[in-house]
Amino acid sequence: MSSIVKALNMKEAWGVYALYIMVAGAGAVTPALAAFGAAFPDADPVTISLIQSLPSLTTIIGTLFIGAVAGKKIPFKVAGIAALLVYLVFGCLPAIWNDSLTSILIARALVGFGMGMVSPLGAAVFLRIVNNKEERSKYLGRGGAMQQAGCVVLTLLGGFLCAIDWRLTFWAYGLALVALLIFVICFKEPPTLAEEAAAEGTTEEKSHIPGTAWFFIIVFLLAQVVCSPTMMNFSTLMATNVPGEDPTTVAGIAGTLLSVFVLAGVVSSVLMDKLVRLFGRYTGAAALVITLIGNVIIANANSVALFTIGILVFGFGWCLVIPVVNLECGNVTNKAGLAMVASLVMVAMNLGNFAASYYMGAVFSIVGNNPSMCLIVDSVAFAILAIAWAVFNMRNKAWSKGGVSEK
Repeated sequence: MSSIVKALNMKEAWGVYALYIMVAGAGAVTPALAAFGAAFPDADPVTISLIQSLPSLTTIIGTLFIGAVAGKKIPFKVAGIAALLVYLVFGCLPAIWNDSLTSILIARALVGFGMGMVSPLGAAVFLRIVNNKEERSKYLGRGGAMQQAGCVVLTLLGGFLCAIDWRLTFWAYGLALVALLIFVICFKEPPTLAEEAAAEGTTEEKSHIPGTAWFFIIVFLLAQVVCSPTMMNFSTLMATNVPGEDPTTVAGIAGTLLSVFVLAGVVSSVLMDKLVRLFGRYTGAAALVITLIGNVIIANANSVALFTIGILVFGFGWCLVIPVVNLECGNVTNKAGLAMVASLVMVAMNLGNFAASYYMGAVFSIVGNNPSMCLIVDSVAFAILAIAWAVFNMRNKAWSKGGVSEK
């Protein structure tokens, strides 16, 4: 399958990167959760936490919706503009409509729908217009780096604005306006499926998600489940495992080191095309092994230095997994199914995050309330998933082709 689009120039690439900037938007309100609790003292902590977690559920709906229509029933540009507008309007709305916790939660549910619309679009477009695996890995990796950078900017903006007034926290989503302007100016609509079929003298394909893609989606979902406990327990592990230091001080250092996780992710994402050249069909398995090594270091760390090394290695590996899964799925899915398969990857990520708490509770019921042992169990799970990925790809014909599989 050749593509009408031969290459992307820098302006066109930035049109797609603009979508990645807003993918990780839920973290913008994380620094303000305590302030929300103080503003609504009669609300229970679980309800307050919904301000952050509720968008994760409605994100799934938005993701599946956009996967069904983008590039097929509506142009990618229309889909992107609509997604960013929903994101912008309902992200900022609680800054002015905040007379009750209910009004804030309604807006958060709707911004989650917008997040879901935005989250798979960047990967779907790159997979749609770039066929060569190395080129795909370059663009998907840099898109992942933009996603991590956007996460940092949104979190810092949210924290800075919350320090002034908790209501201002929601103006952090004004960053969506910047993304929207870049997208409108730079994005170039790819040829429709009908246009490509006419140019190639073939009939227009119907959307098809092959079993190989479902394998990678399921592996990613399970990996997301076992990845999340590391992030959830990182501060607790540092506070209890670093001797001779004040636990409160160490917890503050842990918060800073979690930002190092993002930095390591930016590095691995930028290097993704080179890592794909190095590891080839085993890139995904290698990413999980690197994540596993970081996890083991964190589980056994007893100093700030070791925790720093651990989170760097962990972030480098894990932030490589996500774009590699998109690459793997794109390599085996036909063009008509690319938007949906990118959406399913994001659905897997959100479902994995949701299920992680229940998984962690089940592990704790077996090993006791021991975060280090929980991470060791996670590491065993990472090893099993890495082996499964490597063995499966030994017979994956997509890696023997220069472009994508024609299944």
